[in-house]
Amino acid sequence: MSGRRLALITPIRNERDQLAPLRDTVMRQETRPDLWVIVVGRSDDGSLEAAQETFSGLDWVEVVPQTSYFPGHGHMNFARGVNDGLKRIMEVEGDRPFQYLSKIDATVDLDADYFRKLTEELDSDDGLSLVCGVETFAGAKGKGVPVQPSGDEIIGFNDNRVYRREFLVGQGGYPVSISPDTVLLVRSHKAGWRQRVVTSTGYKEGRLGFSKEGAWSGYFQWGRGMYRLDYHPLLVLSVAVYFGLRFRPHYQGLALPLGFFRAFVGREERIDDAEVRKYFREERLYAVARSWFGGR
Repeated sequence: MSGRRLALITPIRNERDQLAPLRDTVMRQETRPDLWVIVVGRSDDGSLEAAQETFSGLDWVEVVPQTSYFPGHGHMNFARGVNDGLKRIMEVEGDRPFQYLSKIDATVDLDADYFRKLTEELDSDDGLSLVCGVETFAGAKGKGVPVQPSGDEIIGFNDNRVYRREFLVGQGGYPVSISPDTVLLVRSHKAGWRQRVVTSTGYKEGRLGFSKEGAWSGYFQWGRGMYRLDYHPLLVLSVAVYFGLRFRPHYQGLALPLGFFRAFVGREERIDDAEVRKYFREERLYAVARSWFGGR
């Protein structure tokens, strides 16, 4: 890692059964984080105490309660939790900054070389703002984030990443918005940075997508989020068709446009970022349309 330092953030909530596997997957890393901040959100199951016990004795791990919790959308509270962790990192680093900042979920099983390969990739290219590995789902063969088409700035990226500090801190941390990880991808792309999926390493996600709330509800909320990001309706339909055909039960893809329509009828608040909205309203639509017709 050329002497560069890595700090890791993991927000958790009601995930006591994941604490020991989470500890083990990070402890197995060939490149271990120099600091790991675990942020425990509001919980009614004793997760804070359980996390403090699980990670006791590890002087490079801090378990802290989330102080910024606010009732509302889960993505926004998730982003607030990440930012609480980032704030703590900046408080303790002093004159030895962490050049790389990572966020991983509590339900992942990382390849042992995950952090090593991601940080080496950032080392090799100063124009990269963020990198991630390849996601698959445990016990769900063939499911995961789709393979990234060459040069695509959105498809193929999951949210268990390593960020260059200059980029993430320059953005003010995680956006407190719907789909903060997607927003960061767009901002990185628009600011002239590059993003990369490192296909030689990855992880298994232990929780199948939307399993907490159920597939239909998850896709419905995703559709609402698309409205808030100002997706063009044709782009919403294309994503619904893609995921509806790719995953069973196929009818669940219908929940995306229904969620979008629900947000439209309710005139839900859209993200206060004109550049992100323009990207999904115009630029992303044109890029997808070109791919449909075999263009570049």
